[in-house]
Amino acid sequence: MKSSRKKELEAADCGDFSSPTRGQLAAAKIHRPLACISAAAAVLVDCTAALFRPESLRSALLVPLTNPRRTNAADADPNGQRADAADVLSRVPRRTPESARGTSLRGCLQHVVALSKMAGKSSVVLAAAGAVAAGYGLYMLMRWRKYRVLFSPVFTEHGVPIKKKIYKVRFGKVEGENRGENPMDPPIIKDDDLYWLRDDKRKDHAVIAHLNRENAYFEHKFKPLRGMQAAIYKEFVSHTKETDEEVPYAHGPYVYYARSVKGLSYPIHCRKSRKAGTNEPMGEEQIVLDHNILGKGKSHCDVQQVETSPDHTLLAFTVDLTGYETYDIIVRDLATGIEKEKVEGCAGQVVWGKTNAEFFYTTMDEEHRPHKVWRHKLGQPQTQDECLLVEDDELFWLDIDKTCSGRFLVMDSGSPTRSEVRLLDIETPGATIQQVQARSEDHRYSVEHWGDNLYIITNTDGCINSKLMQTPVKAMGKR
Repeated sequence: MKSSRKKELEAADCGDFSSPTRGQLAAAKIHRPLACISAAAAVLVDCTAALFRPESLRSALLVPLTNPRRTNAADADPNGQRADAADVLSRVPRRTPESARGTSLRGCLQHVVALSKMAGKSSVVLAAAGAVAAGYGLYMLMRWRKYRVLFSPVFTEHGVPIKKKIYKVRFGKVEGENRGENPMDPPIIKDDDLYWLRDDKRKDHAVIAHLNRENAYFEHKFKPLRGMQAAIYKEFVSHTKETDEEVPYAHGPYVYYARSVKGLSYPIHCRKSRKAGTNEPMGEEQIVLDHNILGKGKSHCDVQQVETSPDHTLLAFTVDLTGYETYDIIVRDLATGIEKEKVEGCAGQVVWGKTNAEFFYTTMDEEHRPHKVWRHKLGQPQTQDECLLVEDDELFWLDIDKTCSGRFLVMDSGSPTRSEVRLLDIETPGATIQQVQARSEDHRYSVEHWGDNLYIITNTDGCINSKLMQTPVKAMGKR
């Protein structure tokens, strides 16, 4: 008798409902309403296992009901075992998050079968009805969160219905805002019924819901053209060499290049040793950065810049994993692959200094405009980085680079019609930033350095297609 009872309890503890104990049956009769609600919740959780992290959601729903709570002595079963709601719920089989996605339907059936054996058919019907109602409620909640509609259609055959919201928009002079030189005064005010769609922080639920509805309408309208879309894509790919290699370039003792492989989404950055006195590669290929490994399992992965250190032992690259075009700078040891540094919230550019000891980068303002240049020393926290330059004019963007000679850091402030270049001699300790030429109306230029001279491409003197000019480094700042 004892061994039979032991087998019953072991079966129950393992989640085997083929032989429910009398304690379970008693608990189901005493706490039938609670058991039904719990079963409905369990069924609902399993139905939505593919959409949520099942273990955390399941725990959130069931833990409040399963706290140890003893019943009165009158609730004991004939064998003296206490029977309460916690005992019933403790028999609900748990699964790991890894297996939950593939077994959600099986889990639902397990709960329904278990309840039917413990509490009778009427409870099963009630639990199933509760599960259906809860499922419909969840569907409506998800519909509201995504589209901001409940019973109204997401779209019609004519598009997405929308209530017009009229905003008064000023064109011209506005106090406290930079509207350029000589803005209209008084300003012109226009009605704009689409201004509400502006969401600089990408967090407005109404705007996001509207875009989701527009996307749903697009998918509906273009569904008949999916076959044509696939055919066009196939034809396009047939004219593309998917496995290819860029023209290699010599840099120090190596030859660097990037290559693509058919079936892979991103390029692979590589290098080979360089034959002495030539630009020809030799030896085995070394993968510097595999963009595909970096982006594995991520919805977005954009590598903006890949730069090796002056002694070719470190790699600095900028990567955006959000799609918001805000980048992190990651520094890796090329010999071990270990990450050594990480600088967050950058504009996507990185330039090494004279040695491995430092690099330069830019950051953006609230309008996502690159406007600051920073110096970062390896080994120190980002909070201690030195700000070298701030571009306050909202019409100008800051861009950084290094001259081919490796001597100067180039800081280029540019707008559509004007530019202004500053240079920092990174080979001279304590050097200060020097301006090549002050910005002026309709004057654009770029600067390169070699030897004792600066080489400037400029549109000065009305040269529409630009011209190349030369000036000594010491003449910097003079016209």
